[in-house]
This record gives sequence, structure tokens and C-alpha cells, in this order.
Amino acid sequence: MSDTATTVKLTDLAKTKLDEYLSEEPSDTVVRILVEDDGKFGLSLDQQDDGDFAFTAEGINMVIEAEHEATLDGLRIDYLDQGASSGFSLTGGKPPAP
Repeated sequence: MSDTATTVKLTDLAKTKLDEYLSEEPSDTVVRILVEDDGKFGLSLDQQDDGDFAFTAEGINMVIEAEHEATLDGLRIDYLDQGASSGFSLTGGKPPAP
């Protein structure tokens, strides 16, 4: 895994939540950063595939499709704890044009 975490930042709460989710999964599970068709980012728990760019951010193993590696620059992952509408928020980065 590359240490390009470099450009991906996690808030303390996001790291805590990802650690919680990963603790319930097989040890080879990684956090996948998705680039949606509309250019927005998403997250899922997944396995690393051939052709993925793998890196570590704040001690969390993450992947993104290699073709989207450049979109990571400046990406910030936060967790918003707002009751029923809680979830991860991904901001910054350089999403490709939709």
C-alpha cells in the first residue's frame, strides 16, 4: 500500500467510525472510495481488486480505481453525527467532470 494518504484526510470521528465498521469485517476488508457518475464521492467496504490504487490514510487501508487516483488530492472524509441522518461526508478532492 502506498502512503498517499498524504492527500486524503480523515477527521477523528470518521476514523473512529471506519475503525468500528472494519472491526466487524474480515481482516482483508478495505475502504473503497467511489467516484460516482455525477462526480461525487462515496464510500463502501470492499476487497482490493487488480487495478486498484491502494493507500493508507490515518492507518486505514483504502483503495480507489487506479484511473481515479488523481481525484484524491485534498479529499477530506468526515462523519456527521446527526441522528437519523448521520453518515460520512466527503469534500474537496478533484472529481472528474460528470
